Amino acid sequence: MSEEKKQWLDVRRSALTDYYDLPAEKNEEAEALFRKMEELADGCSDQGEFEKALLASSLQEEYVALITSCAPYVKKQDAEPDKLSSSATLATDRANTEAKIAAKRVLNEVLPIEGYDWSEPWWYAIPVVGPLLRKIAFTRNTIDQFDRMSGTGKKRKEDL
Repeated sequence: MSEEKKQWLDVRRSALTDYYDLPAEKNEEAEALFRKMEELADGCSDQGEFEKALLASSLQEEYVALITSCAPYVKKQDAEPDKLSSSATLATDRANTEAKIAAKRVLNEVLPIEGYDWSEPWWYAIPVVGPLLRKIAFTRNTIDQFDRMSGTGKKRKEDL
């Protein structure tokens, strides 16, 4: 059997090996079915002809029945995500962060407001009130930081 014809069957074979942990008896049943499919593939000149012949034969029904009977042997998904999906999530998060930074740079260039950086809250851009709000926020953050460091912050309900 040629490599091209093996690839026609590898898709169906990988559907079993990738998603199911087959016991020995089911694995033998699958191999017997794939041997029949190989015989059918040997008589076909291209994949289109093979797919049509497979649909016309009872082998397709046997394959579907085999997949259905393998349902109890579905592989359990690991509790931890695989490295590829973790990397994809990290890359997406990083791309979103970079896009936000780039958008703020564009806003600073296109809509410059004296004394205002678009990465700050918008209310800091209000002409008279903005600097006052900024000073209030700075003072409050300083007081909160001092309270956390000294332990003199507000008493919690459990402490009373």
